[in-house]
Amino acid sequence: MLRGLGLPLATTALVRARIVASFAVALATIGCEPTTRPTSVVVRDSSGIEIVDNPVEPPARWRLGAEPVFDIGRADGDPDYLFSDIGGAVITAAGEVAVGDRGANRIRYYGGDGRYLRSVGGEGDGPGEFRWLATLWRRGDTLVAFDARLSRLSWFDAGGTYVRSSPPDGPHFGFLSDGTLLSPGIVPRDMPAPGTVSRGEADLVFRRGGSRDTVARFRIAETFVDEETESFSQRLFGRMSWVVFGPRHVFVGDNAAYQIRVYDASGVWIRAIRRSIAPRPVSEADRERWIAGETDRFAGDPRLELLVRPLRTQPTPELMPAFGRGSNTASRIPPRPTKKAHTLHQKSLPLHKASGPRDDRPPHDVFAGRSRHLNPSTLSREISIARQ
Repeated sequence: MLRGLGLPLATTALVRARIVASFAVALATIGCEPTTRPTSVVVRDSSGIEIVDNPVEPPARWRLGAEPVFDIGRADGDPDYLFSDIGGAVITAAGEVAVGDRGANRIRYYGGDGRYLRSVGGEGDGPGEFRWLATLWRRGDTLVAFDARLSRLSWFDAGGTYVRSSPPDGPHFGFLSDGTLLSPGIVPRDMPAPGTVSRGEADLVFRRGGSRDTVARFRIAETFVDEETESFSQRLFGRMSWVVFGPRHVFVGDNAAYQIRVYDASGVWIRAIRRSIAPRPVSEADRERWIAGETDRFAGDPRLELLVRPLRTQPTPELMPAFGRGSNTASRIPPRPTKKAHTLHQKSLPLHKASGPRDDRPPHDVFAGRSRHLNPSTLSREISIARQ
Protein backbone atom coordinates (compact mmCIF):
# COMPACT_ATOMS: atom_id res chain seq x y z
CA MET A 1 0.00 0.00 0.00
CA LEU A 2 1.31 3.41 -0.89
CA ARG A 3 0.21 6.30 1.27
CA GLY A 4 0.40 9.90 0.21
CA LEU A 5 1.65 12.18 2.95
CA GLY A 6 1.81 15.58 1.29
CA LEU A 7 5.01 15.61 -0.78
CA PRO A 8 6.31 12.26 0.52
CA LEU A 9 5.00 8.92 -0.64
CA ALA A 10 5.25 6.30 2.09
CA THR A 11 4.87 2.55 2.04
CA THR A 12 3.61 0.20 4.71
CA ALA A 13 5.15 -3.13 5.66
CA LEU A 14 2.86 -4.80 3.10
CA VAL A 15 4.84 -3.44 0.16
CA ARG A 16 7.95 -1.29 0.42
CA ALA A 17 8.71 1.10 -2.40
CA ARG A 18 12.39 1.27 -3.22
CA ILE A 19 12.28 4.83 -4.42
CA VAL A 20 15.61 6.56 -4.28
CA ALA A 21 18.66 4.96 -5.86
CA SER A 22 21.52 4.43 -3.42
CA PHE A 23 24.90 2.74 -3.55
CA ALA A 24 27.02 1.44 -0.68
CA VAL A 25 30.05 3.64 -1.10
CA ALA A 26 31.65 5.61 1.68
CA LEU A 27 32.81 9.19 1.55
CA ALA A 28 36.17 10.33 2.87
CA THR A 29 35.67 12.15 6.14
CA ILE A 30 34.84 15.82 5.98
CA GLY A 31 37.01 16.85 8.89
CA CYS A 32 37.37 16.80 12.62
CA GLU A 33 34.38 16.65 14.95
CA PRO A 34 33.46 19.95 16.64
CA THR A 35 35.29 20.39 19.94
CA THR A 36 32.05 21.52 21.63
CA ARG A 37 28.49 20.33 21.14
CA PRO A 38 26.22 23.14 19.86
CA THR A 39 22.86 23.78 21.54
CA SER A 40 21.45 25.48 18.44
CA VAL A 41 22.10 25.30 14.72
CA VAL A 42 25.48 26.86 13.92
CA VAL A 43 26.28 27.83 10.32
CA ARG A 44 29.78 28.88 9.36
CA ASP A 45 31.99 29.10 6.31
CA SER A 46 35.07 26.98 5.72
CA SER A 47 36.99 27.80 2.52
CA GLY A 48 33.76 28.51 0.66
CA ILE A 49 31.89 25.45 1.99
CA GLU A 50 28.94 26.06 4.30
CA ILE A 51 29.27 23.98 7.49
CA VAL A 52 25.96 23.34 9.29
CA ASP A 53 26.43 21.98 12.83
CA ASN A 54 23.16 20.68 14.27
CA PRO A 55 22.61 20.15 18.01
CA VAL A 56 21.66 16.85 19.62
CA GLU A 57 18.11 18.09 20.20
CA PRO A 58 16.60 19.96 17.23
CA PRO A 59 15.09 23.41 17.68
CA ALA A 60 11.92 22.32 15.81
CA ARG A 61 10.08 19.13 15.02
CA TRP A 62 8.88 17.88 11.65
CA ARG A 63 5.55 16.07 11.81
CA LEU A 64 3.25 14.31 9.39
CA GLY A 65 -0.52 14.68 9.57
CA ALA A 66 -2.51 11.92 11.24
CA GLU A 67 -4.35 11.06 8.02
CA PRO A 68 -2.74 10.44 4.62
CA VAL A 69 -3.67 12.61 1.67
CA PHE A 70 -4.43 9.45 -0.30
CA ASP A 71 -3.93 5.67 -0.16
CA ILE A 72 -2.83 3.50 -3.05
CA GLY A 73 -3.07 -0.24 -2.57
CA ARG A 74 -5.35 -2.91 -1.17
CA ALA A 75 -4.93 -6.25 0.54
CA ASP A 76 -7.46 -7.71 -1.93
CA GLY A 77 -10.06 -6.60 -4.46
CA ASP A 78 -9.53 -4.48 -7.58
CA PRO A 79 -6.31 -5.66 -9.29
CA ASP A 80 -5.50 -2.07 -10.29
CA TYR A 81 -4.75 -1.43 -6.61
CA LEU A 82 -2.94 -4.70 -5.75
CA PHE A 83 0.87 -4.94 -5.65
CA SER A 84 3.16 -7.88 -5.09
CA ASP A 85 6.34 -5.80 -5.36
CA ILE A 86 7.08 -2.16 -6.13
CA GLY A 87 9.95 -0.95 -8.30
CA GLY A 88 10.00 2.73 -7.41
CA ALA A 89 7.47 5.54 -7.34
CA VAL A 90 7.68 9.20 -8.36
CA ILE A 91 5.44 12.24 -8.47
CA THR A 92 5.23 13.38 -12.09
CA ALA A 93 5.29 16.94 -13.42
CA ALA A 94 1.49 16.71 -13.81
CA GLY A 95 1.06 15.82 -10.12
CA GLU A 96 0.26 12.18 -10.85
CA VAL A 97 1.92 9.30 -9.01
CA ALA A 98 3.76 6.80 -11.22
CA VAL A 99 4.37 3.45 -9.51
CA GLY A 100 6.60 0.69 -10.84
CA ASP A 101 4.58 -2.53 -10.55
CA ARG A 102 7.48 -4.95 -10.50
CA GLY A 103 5.21 -7.99 -10.23
CA ALA A 104 3.58 -7.26 -13.59
CA ASN A 105 6.47 -5.22 -15.06
CA ARG A 106 4.18 -2.29 -15.70
CA ILE A 107 4.08 1.39 -14.69
CA ARG A 108 0.79 2.40 -13.12
CA TYR A 109 -0.39 5.99 -12.95
CA TYR A 110 -2.62 7.34 -10.17
CA GLY A 111 -4.20 10.73 -9.66
CA GLY A 112 -3.39 13.03 -6.76
CA ASP A 113 -6.42 11.58 -4.98
CA GLY A 114 -5.09 8.02 -5.31
CA ARG A 115 -7.48 7.04 -8.14
CA TYR A 116 -6.12 4.61 -10.75
CA LEU A 117 -5.69 6.22 -14.19
CA ARG A 118 -3.78 3.94 -16.58
CA SER A 119 -0.87 1.52 -17.01
CA VAL A 120 1.96 1.27 -19.54
CA GLY A 121 4.63 -1.33 -20.24
CA GLY A 122 4.25 -5.04 -19.59
CA GLU A 123 6.27 -8.25 -19.64
CA GLY A 124 8.59 -8.64 -22.61
CA ASP A 125 11.70 -7.54 -24.47
CA GLY A 126 10.00 -5.10 -26.86
CA PRO A 127 9.97 -1.29 -26.78
CA GLY A 128 8.51 -0.03 -23.51
CA GLU A 129 8.40 -3.53 -22.00
CA PHE A 130 10.31 -4.90 -19.02
CA ARG A 131 11.79 -8.10 -17.71
CA TRP A 132 12.59 -6.71 -14.26
CA LEU A 133 11.46 -3.17 -13.55
CA ALA A 134 14.01 -2.09 -10.95
CA THR A 135 13.21 1.58 -10.36
CA LEU A 136 11.87 4.86 -11.78
CA TRP A 137 13.18 8.40 -12.02
CA ARG A 138 11.65 11.66 -13.10
CA ARG A 139 13.68 13.82 -15.47
CA GLY A 140 11.72 17.01 -16.01
CA ASP A 141 8.53 16.02 -17.83
CA THR A 142 9.99 12.63 -18.70
CA LEU A 143 9.80 9.36 -16.78
CA VAL A 144 12.83 7.06 -16.96
CA ALA A 145 12.50 3.38 -16.00
CA PHE A 146 15.43 1.02 -15.48
CA ASP A 147 15.17 -2.66 -16.43
CA ALA A 148 17.91 -4.43 -14.45
CA ARG A 149 17.58 -7.72 -16.34
CA LEU A 150 17.76 -6.17 -19.81
CA SER A 151 20.18 -3.46 -18.59
CA ARG A 152 18.09 -0.85 -20.38
CA LEU A 153 16.63 2.58 -19.70
CA SER A 154 13.15 3.22 -21.12
CA TRP A 155 11.94 6.79 -21.59
CA PHE A 156 8.28 7.82 -21.39
CA ASP A 157 6.70 11.24 -21.99
CA ALA A 158 4.45 13.06 -19.51
CA GLY A 159 1.42 11.05 -20.57
CA GLY A 160 3.18 7.69 -20.32
CA THR A 161 3.80 7.18 -24.04
CA TYR A 162 6.99 5.27 -24.81
CA VAL A 163 9.64 7.47 -26.47
CA ARG A 164 12.92 5.54 -26.68
CA SER A 165 15.36 3.20 -24.97
CA SER A 166 19.04 3.64 -24.18
CA PRO A 167 21.81 1.68 -22.46
CA PRO A 168 22.57 2.76 -18.88
CA ASP A 169 26.29 3.20 -19.66
CA GLY A 170 27.36 1.15 -16.66
CA PRO A 171 26.18 1.19 -13.03
CA HIS A 172 24.30 4.32 -12.03
CA PHE A 173 22.36 6.01 -9.26
CA GLY A 174 19.90 7.99 -11.40
CA PHE A 175 19.38 11.43 -12.91
CA LEU A 176 19.32 15.02 -11.78
CA SER A 177 16.60 17.22 -13.26
CA ASP A 178 18.99 18.63 -15.89
CA GLY A 179 19.69 15.13 -17.23
CA THR A 180 23.02 14.57 -15.49
CA LEU A 181 23.56 10.84 -14.95
CA LEU A 182 25.12 9.92 -11.62
CA SER A 183 27.26 6.80 -11.61
CA PRO A 184 29.85 5.10 -9.38
CA GLY A 185 33.39 4.20 -10.35
CA ILE A 186 35.22 1.60 -8.26
CA VAL A 187 38.92 2.30 -7.72
CA PRO A 188 41.07 -0.86 -8.12
CA ARG A 189 42.94 -2.02 -5.04
CA ASP A 190 45.06 -4.90 -3.79
CA MET A 191 43.34 -7.84 -2.11
CA PRO A 192 43.25 -7.23 1.67
CA ALA A 193 44.92 -9.80 3.90
CA PRO A 194 42.74 -12.64 5.27
CA GLY A 195 41.27 -11.94 8.68
CA THR A 196 41.26 -8.17 8.21
CA VAL A 197 38.62 -5.45 7.94
CA SER A 198 39.11 -2.90 5.16
CA ARG A 199 37.49 -0.19 3.04
CA GLY A 200 38.47 0.51 -0.54
CA GLU A 201 37.66 3.57 -2.63
CA ALA A 202 35.15 4.63 -5.27
CA ASP A 203 34.34 7.74 -7.29
CA LEU A 204 31.12 9.67 -7.78
CA VAL A 205 30.92 10.48 -11.51
CA PHE A 206 28.69 13.01 -13.29
CA ARG A 207 27.95 12.15 -16.94
CA ARG A 208 26.57 14.80 -19.29
CA GLY A 209 26.36 13.98 -22.96
CA GLY A 210 29.81 12.69 -23.83
CA SER A 211 31.59 14.24 -20.85
CA ARG A 212 32.56 12.40 -17.68
CA ASP A 213 33.49 14.38 -14.55
CA THR A 214 34.71 12.78 -11.31
CA VAL A 215 33.14 14.81 -8.52
CA ALA A 216 34.45 13.09 -5.39
CA ARG A 217 36.34 10.05 -4.17
CA PHE A 218 34.96 7.79 -1.45
CA ARG A 219 35.86 4.90 0.73
CA ILE A 220 33.62 1.95 -0.11
CA ALA A 221 31.66 -0.16 2.36
CA GLU A 222 33.61 -1.86 5.12
CA THR A 223 34.15 -5.60 4.56
CA PHE A 224 35.80 -8.54 6.30
CA VAL A 225 38.02 -11.08 4.50
CA ASP A 226 37.33 -14.57 5.85
CA GLU A 227 40.53 -16.37 6.83
CA GLU A 228 39.34 -19.80 5.70
CA THR A 229 37.78 -18.96 2.32
CA GLU A 230 39.63 -15.66 1.68
CA SER A 231 36.33 -14.23 0.44
CA PHE A 232 34.65 -10.94 1.33
CA SER A 233 31.75 -10.93 3.78
CA GLN A 234 29.59 -8.25 5.31
CA ARG A 235 30.95 -6.38 8.30
CA LEU A 236 29.06 -6.44 11.59
CA PHE A 237 27.84 -2.88 12.17
CA GLY A 238 30.11 -1.88 9.32
CA ARG A 239 30.84 1.65 8.16
CA MET A 240 29.43 2.58 4.77
CA SER A 241 27.63 5.46 3.11
CA TRP A 242 24.89 6.31 0.65
CA VAL A 243 24.50 8.53 -2.37
CA VAL A 244 21.03 10.05 -2.70
CA PHE A 245 19.81 12.92 -4.80
CA GLY A 246 17.09 15.46 -5.39
CA PRO A 247 16.37 17.36 -8.60
CA ARG A 248 19.38 19.66 -8.20
CA HIS A 249 21.47 18.32 -5.33
CA VAL A 250 23.41 15.17 -4.44
CA PHE A 251 23.83 14.07 -0.81
CA VAL A 252 26.66 11.78 0.25
CA GLY A 253 26.81 10.53 3.82
CA ASP A 254 29.52 8.49 5.54
CA ASN A 255 28.29 6.92 8.77
CA ALA A 256 31.79 6.66 10.22
CA ALA A 257 30.81 10.09 11.60
CA TYR A 258 27.57 12.02 11.46
CA GLN A 259 28.31 14.09 8.39
CA ILE A 260 26.78 14.51 4.94
CA ARG A 261 28.27 16.28 1.95
CA VAL A 262 25.95 18.24 -0.34
CA TYR A 263 26.90 18.82 -4.00
CA ASP A 264 25.08 21.07 -6.45
CA ALA A 265 24.11 20.04 -9.98
CA SER A 266 27.47 21.20 -11.35
CA GLY A 267 29.31 18.85 -8.99
CA VAL A 268 30.58 21.53 -6.58
CA TRP A 269 30.70 20.66 -2.88
CA ILE A 270 28.65 23.43 -1.31
CA ARG A 271 27.67 22.23 2.18
CA ALA A 272 28.54 19.84 5.00
CA ILE A 273 25.76 18.73 7.36
CA ARG A 274 26.82 17.59 10.82
CA ARG A 275 25.08 16.59 14.00
CA SER A 276 26.65 16.24 17.43
CA ILE A 277 25.59 12.90 18.90
CA ALA A 278 27.36 10.64 21.34
CA PRO A 279 28.36 7.30 19.77
CA ARG A 280 26.75 4.21 21.33
CA PRO A 281 28.92 1.21 22.20
CA VAL A 282 28.23 -2.13 20.50
CA SER A 283 27.32 -4.74 23.11
CA GLU A 284 27.64 -8.50 22.98
CA ALA A 285 23.83 -8.64 22.90
CA ASP A 286 23.85 -6.46 19.76
CA ARG A 287 26.34 -8.81 18.12
CA GLU A 288 24.42 -11.95 18.99
CA ARG A 289 21.14 -10.45 17.84
CA TRP A 290 22.63 -9.54 14.44
CA ILE A 291 24.04 -13.05 13.97
CA ALA A 292 20.74 -14.62 15.02
CA GLY A 293 18.93 -12.50 12.45
CA GLU A 294 21.28 -13.64 9.68
CA THR A 295 20.95 -17.28 10.82
CA ASP A 296 17.17 -17.03 10.57
CA ARG A 297 17.38 -15.38 7.16
CA PHE A 298 19.51 -18.16 5.68
CA ALA A 299 17.72 -21.02 7.44
CA GLY A 300 17.48 -23.96 5.04
CA ASP A 301 20.14 -22.55 2.71
CA PRO A 302 22.97 -25.05 2.13
CA ARG A 303 25.40 -22.10 2.37
CA LEU A 304 24.22 -21.22 5.88
CA GLU A 305 27.47 -22.03 7.68
CA LEU A 306 29.59 -20.44 4.97
CA LEU A 307 27.59 -17.21 5.17
CA VAL A 308 27.21 -16.94 8.93
CA ARG A 309 30.56 -18.24 10.19
CA PRO A 310 32.53 -15.09 9.21
CA LEU A 311 30.14 -13.07 11.39
CA ARG A 312 31.19 -15.13 14.39
CA THR A 313 34.92 -14.93 13.73
CA GLN A 314 35.39 -11.30 12.73
CA PRO A 315 36.22 -8.58 15.26
CA THR A 316 33.30 -6.47 16.43
CA PRO A 317 33.62 -2.67 16.26
CA GLU A 318 33.53 -0.83 19.56
CA LEU A 319 30.93 1.74 18.46
CA MET A 320 27.76 1.80 16.39
CA PRO A 321 27.83 3.70 13.10
CA ALA A 322 26.62 7.28 13.38
CA PHE A 323 23.50 6.51 11.32
CA GLY A 324 22.04 3.57 9.46
CA ARG A 325 20.44 0.45 10.80
CA GLY A 326 23.51 -1.26 12.10
CA SER A 327 21.15 -2.76 14.63
CA ASN A 328 17.52 -2.35 15.50
CA THR A 329 15.02 -2.85 18.27
CA ALA A 330 15.00 -6.09 20.22
CA SER A 331 12.03 -7.41 18.27
CA ARG A 332 13.32 -6.86 14.76
CA ILE A 333 16.77 -7.11 13.19
CA PRO A 334 17.14 -6.32 9.48
CA PRO A 335 18.54 -9.15 7.36
CA ARG A 336 21.19 -6.92 5.83
CA PRO A 337 22.07 -3.23 5.68
CA THR A 338 19.35 -1.63 3.60
CA LYS A 339 18.64 1.76 2.17
CA LYS A 340 19.17 4.34 4.87
CA ALA A 341 18.68 7.67 3.18
CA HIS A 342 16.04 9.08 0.90
CA THR A 343 15.44 12.51 -0.53
CA LEU A 344 12.17 14.11 0.49
CA HIS A 345 12.70 17.00 -1.92
CA GLN A 346 15.64 19.16 -2.83
CA LYS A 347 15.90 20.75 0.61
CA SER A 348 15.02 17.85 2.90
CA LEU A 349 16.88 14.65 3.68
CA PRO A 350 15.70 11.96 6.14
CA LEU A 351 18.13 9.36 7.48
CA HIS A 352 17.61 6.21 9.51
CA LYS A 353 19.36 6.37 12.86
CA ALA A 354 21.63 3.67 14.19
CA SER A 355 19.43 2.24 16.90
CA GLY A 356 19.96 -0.61 19.30
CA PRO A 357 18.04 -2.86 21.67
CA ARG A 358 15.35 -1.06 23.69
CA ASP A 359 16.15 2.12 21.82
CA ASP A 360 12.95 4.16 21.46
CA ARG A 361 14.46 7.11 19.59
CA PRO A 362 12.67 8.16 16.39
CA PRO A 363 14.00 5.99 13.55
CA HIS A 364 14.70 8.87 11.16
CA ASP A 365 16.39 12.23 11.16
CA VAL A 366 15.08 14.89 8.76
CA PHE A 367 17.11 17.87 7.59
CA ALA A 368 15.13 20.66 5.94
CA GLY A 369 15.63 24.19 4.70
CA ARG A 370 19.36 24.87 4.80
CA SER A 371 20.12 21.50 6.43
CA ARG A 372 18.55 22.24 9.82
CA HIS A 373 17.71 19.11 11.76
CA LEU A 374 14.01 18.49 12.46
CA ASN A 375 13.29 15.51 14.70
CA PRO A 376 10.36 13.61 13.07
CA SER A 377 8.54 11.95 15.95
CA THR A 378 5.81 10.40 13.78
CA LEU A 379 7.76 8.52 11.06
CA SER A 380 7.69 4.73 11.25
CA ARG A 381 10.66 2.52 10.37
CA GLU A 382 8.81 1.28 7.27
CA ILE A 383 8.66 4.63 5.49
CA SER A 384 10.22 5.37 2.14
CA ILE A 385 10.18 8.76 0.47
CA ALA A 386 9.23 9.75 -3.07
CA ARG A 387 11.06 12.59 -4.76
CA GLN A 388 9.11 15.33 -6.46
